[in-house]
Amino acid sequence: DVIGFLISLIAVIVSQRKATKKYSFGYHRAEIIGALLSLAFIWVLTIGLVIGAIDRLKHPVEINANVMLITAIIDMNPQSPDHGTSSHTEENAHRRLVENYKKENINVKAAIIHIIGDLISSLGVVLAATIIYFDPSKVYIDPICTFIFSIIVIFTTINLLKQTLSVIMESTPEHIDSDEVRKDLSKIRGILNIHDLHIWNITIGKPAIAAHINVKNEGSIVEEYQRILNNAQYILCTKYGIHHTTLQIE
Repeated sequence: DVIGFLISLIAVIVSQRKATKKYSFGYHRAEIIGALLSLAFIWVLTIGLVIGAIDRLKHPVEINANVMLITAIIDMNPQSPDHGTSSHTEENAHRRLVENYKKENINVKAAIIHIIGDLISSLGVVLAATIIYFDPSKVYIDPICTFIFSIIVIFTTINLLKQTLSVIMESTPEHIDSDEVRKDLSKIRGILNIHDLHIWNITIGKPAIAAHINVKNEGSIVEEYQRILNNAQYILCTKYGIHHTTLQIE
């Protein structure tokens, strides 16, 4: 838990650093790196649990249901000794993550999934321990529960993985239709053609756009160009939420 929270917390802190000459876009992609590390951490733990479950199916061992149940319940308690040794660290991590919760922060989502995965795992242990307590011969329930909840954890992280890879590959954000953007910009008086249109995410929730715009030469060139740019930026900001725009008039 501590490692998962620290990864998320560090990524959130680094992503808020200001842009520099070397990192002109800022450190927003730190969120993506943090999310990938969190996902990798979750998947490695899940794979480890599955491997252990397979071994327990092949070589069943006697399970002390009482110890198993008590341990799982204690682990679910935030005031347990295991959590208590790092309560200050987790408290600070929780507070910082909550501050970013309302923002579309993919790293916060990864942290939440980590928490949910941990809770689901503990619930699985409680369920298995309860069944084994009433019927000690059903020790196979423990690895079966591990398989079920591991599948749930993997499926809940797939969408997050797609989002992180989408940012890395600089694909067009899902909520933005590039054809609609082109159509809306083309309605501005004076625009003849739009080409080399690129829309991508600097990080989740921070879209950017770059495009070349062919225009008519009418009236004062400077004033006409400024009018077209102002109208284009207004549409992009208000309708599509794109505040980072690079538009070249030709």
